[in-house]
Amino acid sequence: MQRLARFLRRFARDDEGVVFIIVAAAALALVGSVGIAVDVGRSQMAENKLQNALDAAGLAAGASINTTDLTQVVNKYLALNFAQGNLGATITEVKPVLSDDGKLLNVTATATLNTTFMNIFGHKFVTLRAETEITRTNKGMELALVLDTTGSMKGSKLSALKNASKDLLDILFGEETVGDNLWVGVVPFSQAVNIGNQHT
Repeated sequence: MQRLARFLRRFARDDEGVVFIIVAAAALALVGSVGIAVDVGRSQMAENKLQNALDAAGLAAGASINTTDLTQVVNKYLALNFAQGNLGATITEVKPVLSDDGKLLNVTATATLNTTFMNIFGHKFVTLRAETEITRTNKGMELALVLDTTGSMKGSKLSALKNASKDLLDILFGEETVGDNLWVGVVPFSQAVNIGNQHT
């Protein structure tokens, strides 16, 4: 028993190999820091790529003013610019929201990126987020109606042409007009066209 006690006292006083333990601990901390820096760098690169791809998808969807499925348009362009598995990231959710007046489009996207070194510390993936907001503007439109008013359009053909032209103008200048700057020019196939005395 006394021998064991003497051994333990001698072992406690012995400082050989202490430097090795300190160096090993410092090396472990250094390797861990470098690994975390690598994963953080990868996640920032992937998030930047996701943001750029989402901006492009938002602009494409914003330009498709007559589309009925904005989600489909956004997903299409997002897939073109940010393929699944890009830098190891996978898109998990894409959500476009159009304002009631149809002028403001907000698109958010999330993705997950599997970690390499942070996985050792229990962080298996990093969540990436991107958001973009597109404001739709309408600068008006110039429309040219090229109408065949020659003799070949006599009778029901000319009446149908008049009705179709009137319906088109009613739609363009109706409640959902394309804007204040709307110009319509009439180009007849004949020498003149009668637009009525009330129009200039």
